[in-house]
Amino acid sequence: MIKNIKSSGKAVSALPKKTIEVAPLVTYPQGIDVSSYQGSINWQQVKDDGIKFAFIKATEYLTVDTTFGANWGGAKNVNMIRGPYLFFRSSKSGVDQANHLIDTIETQEGQPWPSQTGDLPPVIDIEYNDTYPQYDSFDPGWTVAGVLADLQACLDTIEQRTGFKAIIYTNYNTWVYKLGNPTGFSAYPLWVAAWGASEPLSLFGGWADWTFWQYTDAGSVDGISGNVDRDYFGGTYQELVDLTYQPPPPPPPSGLPGTGAFQALGDYAIGNTVHRAFWRGNKGWFRKDTDPTWSGPIPIDALPGSGNMQASTNYAVGSTLYQEFWRGNKGYRRTVPLNGGQPDWSNASGWTIYDL
Repeated sequence: MIKNIKSSGKAVSALPKKTIEVAPLVTYPQGIDVSSYQGSINWQQVKDDGIKFAFIKATEYLTVDTTFGANWGGAKNVNMIRGPYLFFRSSKSGVDQANHLIDTIETQEGQPWPSQTGDLPPVIDIEYNDTYPQYDSFDPGWTVAGVLADLQACLDTIEQRTGFKAIIYTNYNTWVYKLGNPTGFSAYPLWVAAWGASEPLSLFGGWADWTFWQYTDAGSVDGISGNVDRDYFGGTYQELVDLTYQPPPPPPPSGLPGTGAFQALGDYAIGNTVHRAFWRGNKGWFRKDTDPTWSGPIPIDALPGSGNMQASTNYAVGSTLYQEFWRGNKGYRRTVPLNGGQPDWSNASGWTIYDL
């Protein structure tokens, strides 16, 4: 589960200022966020320096970041988890900003997006900056009602086109002082900017926890010249992977018995005979490859554990058959002796249980 960093009640400014890079207090997956400001990046060196993910600037209204193509492709080439972000402009249509972001990515990909594993949800970067206007989302003539309406339209359009709930990047000063601390966006993941702090303090807007935390704007990483923003993901690496796009499972092969969701498929050999097995709708079917009909159904409740079957495999080593399956984030394994090439189920061992 993604870990929480609770508020201490103190405001943390994320206004532009150079801060020292704080040492991580816990082992969160480390990331960066980049734009044309970083220039040319050696992504292999970035990955070798321990960086697990990167957010990459793609668009700002109807413009495209000049390094987006190189960075988007470079991160993918080294199998780094990546996510795109748009810099939000208050005077522009939220629908137009969202469509331009997705169109830009799809032009770069040459296909509908998302379509590959390893891509994080898009980010909408909304921030107030009275020192550096080029980093200020708030154009002249803005209103709170107008900004929030366009922000929601941007979020809705991204979700309609991609299926992703977009991530909101912001900070305390922007959300509380400029926008009045609206609480209607807390269903979206929060990427909070809080530089030089020991934790992201004073969560706001109804968010109970953060998903990403930008903890410095003055970090350093191999493969990048000069300063770069550094980020944490507030969970395990597997939870970070789970947040990325996952293609839908392929449909089950036609002609199989049973109904319901197709959960696991496994073939295994005993001697010179191939055996086939599959699970769907929490029931299992088995047969020899040479048999015309399936044996089953075997209720999943006949096996230990609870939850859906996630994976299943059986394999033979010498005169022993090994049975193994995953369900409910735990693995189960047992051995079954083979007599004359057939499993002796009456002498099967007890199940060994392990955490996934």
